[in-house]
Amino acid sequence: MGASGTPPPTPPTPLVLKTNGTLNPVQSILNLIAGQNVVLTADGSGDVTVDSPQTVLIGSDGAFFFGPGITDAGLVYGGETWNAVALNLANNAITANQVVVYLFELFDSFTISKASMLATNNAGGVYATCGIYDHLGNKVVDAGSFLASTGAGVQTNNVNGGTPVTLKPGLYWHAQAAPNTSAGATFLPGITLTSSASGIMGVFLNNSPRVAIAANPLVGGVLPATLGTLIPFTPSISHGDGVAAPLYE
Repeated sequence: MGASGTPPPTPPTPLVLKTNGTLNPVQSILNLIAGQNVVLTADGSGDVTVDSPQTVLIGSDGAFFFGPGITDAGLVYGGETWNAVALNLANNAITANQVVVYLFELFDSFTISKASMLATNNAGGVYATCGIYDHLGNKVVDAGSFLASTGAGVQTNNVNGGTPVTLKPGLYWHAQAAPNTSAGATFLPGITLTSSASGIMGVFLNNSPRVAIAANPLVGGVLPATLGTLIPFTPSISHGDGVAAPLYE
């Protein structure tokens, strides 16, 4: 006891590092990997649990996103005006095999296996396709070909030829194209540019390309493995520009 009668402070309990409940042999090392997202959760008993980020398993519990990362229920159930979009139209021109891309962001991790769209025109032998590229321009999702036929009803393709893929949170490019110059390559769901959106395009695109035409074209109806150089353009309401939004699940 000190001279003033106050007991000395209790020494702090040293931090003990364990992995899965087992004492780490080297107490100065906790093997957290740089660049990996982790969640630290205190369980109330002095332990901290390290969890990996949650993965939303699409197809097993109804999770989804539309085209450029749309999951907000308010938008899906009427907040967004859904329209038919021509997948081969951009910058006031219908161009065969031209790949048009729109930047978007995913905030969760999704494992997807299917993509669905609905044709709004009947055009014999006309197909269109969509896909997703990572921010560096590498193809990660190929949604396959959709036939421009209303009689086909809702068309669903297995992505990547039947191989599901997990997309981690991050920036991606939505891609759309058609191997012809037919005006019939139109599909739902889609989002066409509105007058209010036209007003902010200058701000949206001022410092970074977020809408562009890829240098690498569609070949044989299949999206290229990489986008190549991106050629930015400003979408316009007068041109009828819009982004397709296939349902990924």
